[in-house]
Amino acid sequence: MHLTKSEQQIMQIFWQADHAMAQTEVVATCVDRKWKERSIFSMLNSLMEKGLLREVGFVRSGKTYARTFEPAMSQAEYLAQVQASKQTMENLDSSIERYNHALECCYTDNLDVAVLQLKKVLSVNPRYLRARQLLALLYIENKQYKRADKELQRCLLLDVNNTTTLRYRKEVLSKLQPEGASQAGAQNAMHKANVGEVSRR
Repeated sequence: MHLTKSEQQIMQIFWQADHAMAQTEVVATCVDRKWKERSIFSMLNSLMEKGLLREVGFVRSGKTYARTFEPAMSQAEYLAQVQASKQTMENLDSSIERYNHALECCYTDNLDVAVLQLKKVLSVNPRYLRARQLLALLYIENKQYKRADKELQRCLLLDVNNTTTLRYRKEVLSKLQPEGASQAGAQNAMHKANVGEVSRR
């Protein structure tokens, strides 16, 4: 959650106060900044949209009424969110770096290393569709069709209409179905043989 320098200053005023404040009081409190009325109005609305402030009532201001605001979260909660957001960005950067490493391993035929890198990517970022598709493709290359199908089903949960996923899965099912069909055919043949044996008796 990004705050401008001015928004940070406004939030510091609210966090240090022990009561709800109107726009005029915020301006009067920050003596080292001269905000225009329109600017402070826009910043207060921006802070509400970001979930840091909430409107709690009205107060008499001259001949009219002015809105009053208070923090929607504590400073500690805000800092925790900032830290979590930073960690998310670091995880995203790490995922992209590992994905690119997996691609390089594919080009150099180090497929086992590529699989390991992709598993690490998906453990941190399970919604990384391209990484999951590449992992499925490597399973197909290694003739591990059931594992490939498992990954492709997860891909479909992320994007049911993805053409790459659908193309890969069509290939996988074509490899899995003959195996099931041959087993069914063998079972039918054995059943017919047993029936014939019984009838002859």
